[in-house]
Amino acid sequence: MNKIALLRPVNRVLALSLLTQVTTVTIMLFHIPVPKPKMVFAVHTNNGIILILLIFTHIYLNWGWVKANMFNFRKK
Repeated sequence: MNKIALLRPVNRVLALSLLTQVTTVTIMLFHIPVPKPKMVFAVHTNNGIILILLIFTHIYLNWGWVKANMFNFRKK
């Protein structure tokens, strides 16, 4: 499987993970009543680890673009 084919599902899961983090932190920050508050904290914590791994995977799969656009210092 090439990097582009792998990047598509990684991006989808990354977006879902980010949405989960935003939702859980909103629940915790605004003290929104939920049936199982400990579960919300557990989801937030575990998803945070997954989110970090997905971010590093996303950067690795896009490293060629990052190098070309961020580290391409041209001498004038």
